[in-house]
Amino acid sequence: MKCSQNGYAHAHLYYPSGPNGQTALHAAVFQQNLAEKLLRWEPKLAKHADISGSTPLHYAASAGNGRMVKLLLKHDTSLAYIADSGGLFPVHVAAITGEVSIVDELIKHCPYSDELVDNEERNLLHIVVKHKNKPIVWYVCKRPELVKLMNGRDYQGNTPLHLAVKIGDQGIVSLLMQNKTVNSSIINKEGLTPLDISTGALASPRRVDHFRRDYKQTDLDEEAKKHLYINRSSAISSVLIATVTFAAAFTLPGGYKADGTPTLAGRYTFKAFIIADALAFIFSMLSTFWITFGGSVLVQPRLRSYYVVCSNTLLVLETRCMIAAFALCIYLVLAPVSNSIGIVVCVTTSASILLDTPDKIQICRLAITIKSRELVELESKSQHRKFYVGEDAT
Repeated sequence: MKCSQNGYAHAHLYYPSGPNGQTALHAAVFQQNLAEKLLRWEPKLAKHADISGSTPLHYAASAGNGRMVKLLLKHDTSLAYIADSGGLFPVHVAAITGEVSIVDELIKHCPYSDELVDNEERNLLHIVVKHKNKPIVWYVCKRPELVKLMNGRDYQGNTPLHLAVKIGDQGIVSLLMQNKTVNSSIINKEGLTPLDISTGALASPRRVDHFRRDYKQTDLDEEAKKHLYINRSSAISSVLIATVTFAAAFTLPGGYKADGTPTLAGRYTFKAFIIADALAFIFSMLSTFWITFGGSVLVQPRLRSYYVVCSNTLLVLETRCMIAAFALCIYLVLAPVSNSIGIVVCVTTSASILLDTPDKIQICRLAITIKSRELVELESKSQHRKFYVGEDAT
């Protein structure tokens, strides 16, 4: 539902105004008693907009002032249908700032306010997805009466799921996918589904010549410029890990015997420690070499990008190996004293590897959500098949 923008943009010509075209009512958003007096004195102040097109209701909604929002809506519910210069209505402003109670208040008392769209034809769900506001996304997904927003399309044909995939927020993608009404097969004006955007593939029906015309190969020289200034912290991390693992090889847990051999050399855990430490050292040295080549202007642009990607991959591997070596070392030292404590420390330390990238939790949630949707769809298809087979039998 698209409404015209604020028709009171020039109202400040008729009322005394302060900075940026604001009136006393804009300033009285946090003073309800004063606001009530101003509304009784001049009711039209409620529709007066500042230079950004914002009415007092916009201010109250963004500030989360529920009492002021109720006061203004009681005065005139049509205030909820006035957009600012950017096409944002009060319900959009409240959603952007995460004011769930205000959004709920506006939707309850202002019919169709949930269907209002901005200048880019984006509805409430589009806007909160764009601003990564998960509480409002959760609120919308859990309200059955807001199901009409799930597959809404903006001026580019993108649904909220398209936008969530574009911004790369796996938590919001998971929330949307949990809603069974979300259609993941909708094609935008570029001919892409959310899956196409996430994979970079061309899964939708499209002519190959059109695809080649619209998606040219990225200029390698421009792409290479991004890697000229490499991440120095990555290089420092690799060098530090190499130093630590090198030192650990000569300060073995348990010490040495009189003949100079390691005291714990016969244990399987000791052998695993040596392997993990050696791998961490090797990976850290390779990562240091490759990240150095990745930042060198003497190396071909194509290879610079390759070296940087490889060095970052090795940085993750060397960190995991170092964590494993630390856990094994702790177990070797504590096992003779308390085997149970050694196991607990070893397991908990090793478990930290699962959290080395925060996205893993979101990926697991998203995978579970997608799998559950597939099972529901398969069950639905099976029930339909049984129904039609039963009809044929009769």
